[in-house]
Amino acid sequence: MESELQKKIKDYWDQQAVLNREKTDSLKVIDWESDYFIDSKGQGGTLKDSNLRELEIQNVVREIRKGEYVLDIGCGNGYSTLEYAKRLKDVRLLGIDFSKEMIKNAISLMHDDYPQLVSRVRFECHDILELSALYEEEFDVVCSTRVVINLPSWQLQQQALDEIRKVLKRGGRLILLEGSVDAVERLNAVRAKLKMKMDRAGNWHNVFLRDEDLKNYIRGKYKLIKEIYHASTYMLITRVLYHKVILGKFIKQFTYDEEIFDAASKLPNFGEYGYHKIFVLQKI
Repeated sequence: MESELQKKIKDYWDQQAVLNREKTDSLKVIDWESDYFIDSKGQGGTLKDSNLRELEIQNVVREIRKGEYVLDIGCGNGYSTLEYAKRLKDVRLLGIDFSKEMIKNAISLMHDDYPQLVSRVRFECHDILELSALYEEEFDVVCSTRVVINLPSWQLQQQALDEIRKVLKRGGRLILLEGSVDAVERLNAVRAKLKMKMDRAGNWHNVFLRDEDLKNYIRGKYKLIKEIYHASTYMLITRVLYHKVILGKFIKQFTYDEEIFDAASKLPNFGEYGYHKIFVLQKI
């Protein structure tokens, strides 16, 4: 049975989707703490930082092979799902989200901006906790991007991971891109040395994962293929250097549109500070 908190989280994302549909060209990311946001590149809805999203897309695309059938869970407004399909010419994708309003946006985005992908991409409204009632060992790859962290307990998160395993083919891969408490703590250790305010592990509706908990959970279920801190350099520059050295001194108002964000996204990766971390797991 859905808890009040789960319902509140779902209502929150429905609201974000509706607000996104009502956006104007003048809306931009204004405030790190803002409940509603839309980035200047028009992605909107699910992630404030468009450069970080691009890093995510680049790294996910590297893990998907020609001809595979991919389930993208928590597809939001469909932007990343459609970009996967655009960059991978020979894959089929099903994007799902528990928010009906997000799915409306995804379908609209596809028909408006990606009409050439209609034959290879579908969007449907489903809950991650009910996947096995719909599919059985059907997908070569499942992508979960900041979906599990929207479940308010480790118990529910494990249930979601169990559901994902049931819909993966034998030997299929889970690309798990979720928030890592461990990486947040490493980044905060750097911030502490510089006498900076600690960063939080997500928003009110997020429960970030502990690496040890996840590794204990996957024993006998998944083989760990790799761990990717795909935005480590980016986080050090944009979440530490930018706030310590630049913001308030050379730039008065926070925005993700500054050139330093774009430049940071193009630098070689270093360290384990990227708290949106990727685990690539193979079903056994």
